[in-house]
Amino acid sequence: MFKENVSSDGRGLLSLYEATHLRVHGEDILEEALFTTTLLKSLAKTSPDHPAKHIIDALEVPFHRDDTYDAYGTLEELQLFTTAIQRWDINAVGTLPNYMKLLYTTLLNFYDELEDEESKEGRSYCVSCMKDTIKDLVKVSLLEAEWFRKGFVPPFEERLNSELAPAGSISFYAATYFVGMGAVGIKEFEWLKN
Repeated sequence: MFKENVSSDGRGLLSLYEATHLRVHGEDILEEALFTTTLLKSLAKTSPDHPAKHIIDALEVPFHRDDTYDAYGTLEELQLFTTAIQRWDINAVGTLPNYMKLLYTTLLNFYDELEDEESKEGRSYCVSCMKDTIKDLVKVSLLEAEWFRKGFVPPFEERLNSELAPAGSISFYAATYFVGMGAVGIKEFEWLKN
């Protein structure tokens, strides 16, 4: 489907690569366009420093990242991902679809490294709190994906129920902020959890 001359067009490849991260489940053309990853890796090796860095950065963290829960994952895949996050075990990667494996392993590796750093300062509880908020966040994201696919818009009161209230991005960002503050103790994290 794609023309061969696209392989030498760095800007075009980056644009196409970014577009693949906006796809939703079942978009075969954008799914097919994932070949750009291999071409970009090859192009990065032969490009001057500045364009090569731009390509490498885009491959690590695409500017336009698909939201797995809102757009791309099927409910079955999202349930598998949520279960894997709840387990927080690298062995769970085998239960996931291929496109989720990189996200899952990157997430676990990042927090393992962070936990190693924080434990040197006696603050591994910080990372434990962050992991808990991520687990809550994915449960809520799965619930919202189920609602969306059913066309259900929950009443305001239901969104504030005890299952949803402590979770979400606010708790995650607050936990991240606490880690960045450095001197925050376990009492502050317990306050955040409650």
